[in-house]
Amino acid sequence: MILLYIVLFILVAVIAMVFSYYVGLRAVGIKASLSNAFKLTIVLLVLQALATLLSYLLGDNPITVIVWLGWLVGAFIAWHKLLNRYYRVGIGKSLGAYIIAGIIATILSVVVAIGAIGFVQSFKIDGNVMNPTLRNGDTVLTYKKGKKLEVNKVVIYNYKMNEKSGKTIGRILYTPGQTVSVKTNYVDVNGAFAQPSDYTLKDGEYYIVGDNKEISIPRIIKAESIVGVVGPTIIKAK
Repeated sequence: MILLYIVLFILVAVIAMVFSYYVGLRAVGIKASLSNAFKLTIVLLVLQALATLLSYLLGDNPITVIVWLGWLVGAFIAWHKLLNRYYRVGIGKSLGAYIIAGIIATILSVVVAIGAIGFVQSFKIDGNVMNPTLRNGDTVLTYKKGKKLEVNKVVIYNYKMNEKSGKTIGRILYTPGQTVSVKTNYVDVNGAFAQPSDYTLKDGEYYIVGDNKEISIPRIIKAESIVGVVGPTIIKAK
């Protein structure tokens, strides 16, 4: 399911970029075709992918700013050369189309991103409760949970324990109707510590624990606390 969301997101993003470049060119009087707008989109997407990869490799290095400035300049040079190849336009008209297309692309990107947030989000792992499956600093994609949450699904959920609250990650080991024989202290549905016992999960309750059993505290949570199901890892921690 999450792969379908990703494919749809990429498709919509590409269509939005083609549209913005087409409108930008038309706005300054260049009789552009959709096919040429598509070629511009592919070239600029490749340049953006290279800049993104380089920024990731550099991490928090200040040089990252230079990389993105270089991308802006390089993207315009590529844009201008391609326009000259097809339409023989001056640098002023080329720059005007580039700016207009950039503004439209930014607006459409924000709209697409807001729409995507309703289905897919990223989550950065904080802690080692899911070692060795997921490590501290890994970033994963999550998608909205379906009606049925199954055993072995890794989920992101809201937790509350004493005065602490936040989001964390864990694996579903038991589902509603199953009886759990808890051998250690655990956190109950009210966020309080409970003694080892046998507990039959009520409707809408799930028993969750991290893969790193040495440090992960078992929890019983309600379905409404689960905010997403974990999909693929998109960024591995360095």
